[in-house]
Amino acid sequence: MGMTMTQKTLADAAGVDAVEVGEVIFPEVNAVSTTDISVQQIDGVLKELGSKKIFDPDRISISADHFHLNNHQKELSRIRQTRKFAQRFKVENYTPPGRRGISHIHNSESGHVIPGDVVVSGDSHASAYGAIGAVGLAVGGTDLAMAMTLGKLWLQVPESIRVTFTGEPDQVITGKDFALRMQRELGPTGALGKAIEFDGNSLEAFPIGDRFIIADSAFECGALTGLMIPHGKALEYLADQTQREAQYYLPDDDAEFADTIEIDAENVEPLIREVGTNSIFGVSGLTKTVPIDQVIIGGCAGGQIEDLYLAAKVLKYREIHEDVRLMIVPGSVQVYRRLINEGLASIFTELGASIHPPTCGPCPESTIASLAPGERGVVTSRGRSYQNGSQVYSASVAVAAATAVTGELTDPRELIAESESSGNGAPREY
Repeated sequence: MGMTMTQKTLADAAGVDAVEVGEVIFPEVNAVSTTDISVQQIDGVLKELGSKKIFDPDRISISADHFHLNNHQKELSRIRQTRKFAQRFKVENYTPPGRRGISHIHNSESGHVIPGDVVVSGDSHASAYGAIGAVGLAVGGTDLAMAMTLGKLWLQVPESIRVTFTGEPDQVITGKDFALRMQRELGPTGALGKAIEFDGNSLEAFPIGDRFIIADSAFECGALTGLMIPHGKALEYLADQTQREAQYYLPDDDAEFADTIEIDAENVEPLIREVGTNSIFGVSGLTKTVPIDQVIIGGCAGGQIEDLYLAAKVLKYREIHEDVRLMIVPGSVQVYRRLINEGLASIFTELGASIHPPTCGPCPESTIASLAPGERGVVTSRGRSYQNGSQVYSASVAVAAATAVTGELTDPRELIAESESSGNGAPREY
């Protein structure tokens, strides 16, 4: 019996020729990534174990990316503890607040993680590393501390689900819409404990940001990890990233999958998820007006440069609705620089949007994401629900930008039709 991409990657990490589904293995990890949200627990475990060294400081990445924009003493203390932790263990790949950006994005940009790697992370976005062909595993503080100490973890080889995306997406259909379509198909537990392997010709046309969104969405279906073959624009993104040799694994023709799902672009429309529920619906099917008070474009999803170009093209020649607060959050400092140098910052600020430093701020309860009681917000990230009667919707950059213009949940294709009729052109050309 052949092996899946996941099995091949794990077999190589475990130093064996093959692994079987259900087998318990102890693979070596290529990288361990943690953030200011999990260092506190890791530090406690290591002190309890009496560990004074980690297996390889060069393979550890620590990012203070969650609580940068915060005025709470508790969270500011966590940032300080994160810095002290990195200093104590001599971790040079430490990212202070606002310096490089969100961990899974800058770790991929910098070549700290490359195709074929096994990455252990204390962040639930670990599966996003699958966008570049690495197996990202989100674990708790205890397992993360053990991986830091030993350079290994124990793992039961998961079954895999194959999800194939086919067809040519419409000009405003993004990876977010494909991801939400898959989530609606599988539900929050449809891939529980399994891996999801993505393929299909639609992936080849997607920018790297869409690939990150799709791989990251595996977690939303309960998956242990998500993985796709790097090709097309992903290979351009990876060029000259590292001195280490990348490994590219393909599934065998006779690999066995627990389930196979095919999603055709013709059946994908702009979708919206009501955060805190399992409700995912097409924006074209809205039967009533849904006013929106705040829109956040970027962060862990929607914060790549192609995403921000798409947002600018939807917003160009228009105005932000007077009742909407629009915030732009680039995913990394590299993206932030391009945002400024290529003129996008001028477009956004002239419209009245605020631009924030690279941070996970849109997701944790921070000064960016807060909503007043009863308010509604749209985010391009996963989003968080609140207990004050407010409501958050997660959608693509195109939906978010269109909503910022109209002040209500909006199908971006309506604005595109207006642009084409006025001679401004369609918004998505890279």
